Amino acid sequence: MSSAAELEIAEESDVLVVAYFDRLEGDAYTAFRTVAETTDSVAFAETTDKAVGKAAGLSKAGVVIIKNFKARSTLPRSGVACCAAAARRVCART
Repeated sequence: MSSAAELEIAEESDVLVVAYFDRLEGDAYTAFRTVAETTDSVAFAETTDKAVGKAAGLSKAGVVIIKNFKARSTLPRSGVACCAAAARRVCART
């Protein structure tokens, strides 16, 4: 994901997990990709773009879970180490 406009389109999903990384590499990125590639019930997006991270509600590398059921709720998680666990928890609830 490379722009805030792309984020707005993706946010139309019932549940969107957005990960903001410094680089698209490393253990946390690999874990995130593994969960994203094996989960069909939730939309996933990744970015290294600071503006996209900020638009998603992240001020530093991490993951945010955006739920759009009755009312939107954004659940930011700090640090990328928790991204796979957070994504799995959301996937288990959908």
